[in-house]
Amino acid sequence: MVRQTLAAFLITAVGLLATQAQAMPVSYSIDGSGFYGNPVGSFTYDASTNRFSNVDIWSLDHFTSATGNATDRLMRATGALGSVLRLVFDSPLSDAGGVLTFSGYEQGVLTLGLRLRREGAASSNIVSGSGTGVYEPGATLLFILGLALVLLMPRRSLAASGH
Repeated sequence: MVRQTLAAFLITAVGLLATQAQAMPVSYSIDGSGFYGNPVGSFTYDASTNRFSNVDIWSLDHFTSATGNATDRLMRATGALGSVLRLVFDSPLSDAGGVLTFSGYEQGVLTLGLRLRREGAASSNIVSGSGTGVYEPGATLLFILGLALVLLMPRRSLAASGH
């Protein structure tokens, strides 16, 4: 019984002392000429989830959502009028940030179905230490398991012995 209690407390302590993983989405700015030129605006990329958010890019259309894959260095944004902006970066997007050049095209109603070439650079706005602490799933599982073991262990009552 003492070993079980000690193991339960040890698992709980490990869960409580486990470190946090840092999830740091990176914001990028695109400096172009905008309308009839290269895109201008910003987006946020989270390397841990491989997702784009806060997309606000202007070109011939206004692009507010994007999908892509860091491995392929691709961002595909859809505009308000159904236009497609496809950008391929010179290196994979990551949480390291930096300046990434891109090339690609925009195609849609305002381009009369033609693919207009788009190119430029996206620069990151990383503020050191701005990551949000997120508990690792394994640490949370250890904590819950240890807590459950402590709470669900059978309790022995200490009877007063009359010797």
